Amino acid sequence: MPRYRVKFDFINSILFLFATCVMQYVRAENYYPILLWHSAGETCCEKEGKLYVNFLTKELGDVYIRSVKIGNTTEDDFTNSLVMHPFQQIDYVCNKLKNNDKFKNGYNAIGLSQGALFLRGLAQICPFPKMINFISLGGPHQGVFQYPRCEKALGPFKCQLLKLKFNMIAYHRVFQNSLSPLTYWHDDLNEFRYKRGSSFLAHINNENYYNADYVKNLQELKRLVLVKYVKDLSVIPNESTQFGFRDHNGRSIKLEETDLFQNDRLGLKKMKQDGKLILLDAPYEHLVLDENWFRENIVPILKEN
Repeated sequence: MPRYRVKFDFINSILFLFATCVMQYVRAENYYPILLWHSAGETCCEKEGKLYVNFLTKELGDVYIRSVKIGNTTEDDFTNSLVMHPFQQIDYVCNKLKNNDKFKNGYNAIGLSQGALFLRGLAQICPFPKMINFISLGGPHQGVFQYPRCEKALGPFKCQLLKLKFNMIAYHRVFQNSLSPLTYWHDDLNEFRYKRGSSFLAHINNENYYNADYVKNLQELKRLVLVKYVKDLSVIPNESTQFGFRDHNGRSIKLEETDLFQNDRLGLKKMKQDGKLILLDAPYEHLVLDENWFRENIVPILKEN
């Protein structure tokens, strides 16, 4: 083989490797950083959090990902996800974002279950730095009225008794201030009691007092993506993950039928008209990460500039 041909091939190989490295760098730098908020009773950096971070890194390269950790240790994070009031958690995360230069030009947010609900609160309360796309994976945006996987574990009768007991204690000030999941407990049998007693959900849903800033800040999103897991037994009712609910007879109420939508108390009707509101059904159980489904439906949104 002629010497010049070997030299030419060698130079081509070097240029190819260089171009690949540059493209990987540009690829990562062009993507918005990602804020990931885990579910209740999980942590930033183990199991659930680690699973999603690893997948996103595989798909997006060295994109900057920050997994929410409330406190100094993973033990703190686990405990705080269950006992710290949502408004305190949101304030904590908001301050962390403001002091992180990686987020100053905007970021995409992915929330898992409870983390999705609290991220929506963050979008409404903390407009700077700017959240670009918000992806809610199984977030209970209209609350829950049953303990996760209750009927499967206890059966319908015992589960109904447990629900009635929760309805009796959920809105007591002590429990509202000490158990995060009860701040989005939604008594479907007594709307008045729910609105009067809820210390978080009724507020961020503008059900007691209308906060125009909540609407304005939510409208700033490029997209609000609401993923419902069709086989979800953890968020009950699972319609809540797309701002729907069920009446006391168990009838499914879609988003468009709710007072929240019809009176546009959060601006969701306008977001739908503007093409910003995206509803996706994932044919899986709660928070199951099917890589092919996620790659097809979610990753393209994260790749947009």
